[in-house]
Formats: sequence, structure tokens, C-alpha cells
Amino acid sequence: MARLDTATGFGRYIIHSFKVTKALLVALLVLSIFPGGFLLFMPQGARVAFSWVYMPVMAATILILTPFFTHSLESLVGLAYYRKKYPPAPYSESVEVNELAKRMGIKADVKVFETDNPAVKSPFTNLFYSTIYYPRSWFRFKGKERLAIFGHELDHIKDKRRFLLEVVGAILGTYVFTLLLGFIAILIVCEVAEFCCGMLAISYVSWRNERRADSGGAAAVGAAPLISVFEALDNESKKKRSDGSSLTHPPFSDRIRRLYRILESEPAVALAGGE
Repeated sequence: MARLDTATGFGRYIIHSFKVTKALLVALLVLSIFPGGFLLFMPQGARVAFSWVYMPVMAATILILTPFFTHSLESLVGLAYYRKKYPPAPYSESVEVNELAKRMGIKADVKVFETDNPAVKSPFTNLFYSTIYYPRSWFRFKGKERLAIFGHELDHIKDKRRFLLEVVGAILGTYVFTLLLGFIAILIVCEVAEFCCGMLAISYVSWRNERRADSGGAAAVGAAPLISVFEALDNESKKKRSDGSSLTHPPFSDRIRRLYRILESEPAVALAGGE
């Protein structure tokens, strides 16, 4: 039984660790460029050898990405399905959040809602409508910690144009890369390479966006309360054999380490955040 628990835990770690996912995506992308890009010019034996390596790596990549896409689909369906049963309500302390938004230089009219919708696992922001949804399960964070979370979400709104431009750049870059590869590679290899390149590019942009939001929230409220939040979330993730990383978010350890550097370099802000 203990061995089964160990095997299950290891399986969860593999699924929830983006390091493994990224390694598979990079491996598949590299194989698609070389030797995959020159498949038509290779002898029959080399093609067979390539397929014996390429197909298992592609299958492993699809397998490990399945939970991510399944979870994303469940969240989207859940948001719509549970909306009537768990209608979002105006956040009870929205005045404090609006004041923080003004201090951060956000001119948009920010709307904040709290919700019991089980599909909302963590706070998220609808950039197009400048709307923040905060799950009541996160009410365990209070005072400066909760305000720091809102500072992070508000920075997403503040930097939304930059983020959207980076997303467009990632998509266009992927398209140009695939177009160039298409001059020498067969269609299936191009499609696989396009998928891998797109996933890595969007992930890179999303990680940059999250790190910017962490820095923006720390600048507005202080690094200390945000560190406290991430340390709590990191402990919860470790119980699930996860480092908290995903295609869209960097690991908590990385975010905490960056925030500690801010804490050390800006003692005035740090003291304010630790009150």
C-alpha cells in the first residue's frame, strides 16, 4: 500500500510539475526542427528510427498536457453552469480596492465581485471588462494579505495592453516560425512544431505577466503580505506533490524568491507591508 501511495504521489508530481511539461515541449520542438525538418531528405532507415523516438515523445506530451486542458475546459463550463446557482455578489470591501486602484494609477472603473462558484478556485481578472472575481474560499487571507492579492490582480488590469501585445507577438512569432519550417518539413511535423512553439511562447508571456503583477502588487501594498500569501499557497501545493507551476504561472518558490529581493531592496515598502 505504501508503494502504491509513493507511485501515486510521484504520478501527481509529474502531472503537476511544469518542469517535466516544458522539457517534453522543448524536446518535441527540437526534434521537429532537427532532424524532423529534414525528414524528406533522410534515408528510409533514419525515418523509421526518427518515428520510434518522435511518436513516444509526442504521446507523452499529449498525456501530460491533458489535465491542463481538461481543467481549463471544466473551469470555463463551470463558470457558465454554476453562474445562476452561485451568482457573484459585489465585494463587501470594494471601496478599499478602488482606493488601491487609484493609487496604482488605474483609470478604468474596476468592478470587484466575491463568489462561491466552485469553478473559481483562485482570484482571477477579466481584462476586457476590468472585473475581478474573488472566491470566498480565499477569505482566509485577511488585511494586508488580501489587499496584496488585489494589488496583484489590479496590476493585471494596469498592464493589460502590454500583456495583450505580448500575446499577439507570441502568436505572430509562432506563425512566422511555422511558415519558415513549412518550406522544408512535412505537414504533421510543422503542426506539432507549431503547437509546441505556441505553448512555450504563450507560457513565457504569461509567466512574465504574473511576475510583473507580483512586482506591481508588492510596490503598491508591500512585498511582505504577498510573500505570506504565496508561502501559504506553496505549503498547500507541496501536500499535492506540486511546485505550484503551470503553463500560466511560475512556481511559488520562484515568486517568493523574487519578492524577497524586492523586500530587501525596498525596506520602506517592506515595513509598510508588514504592519
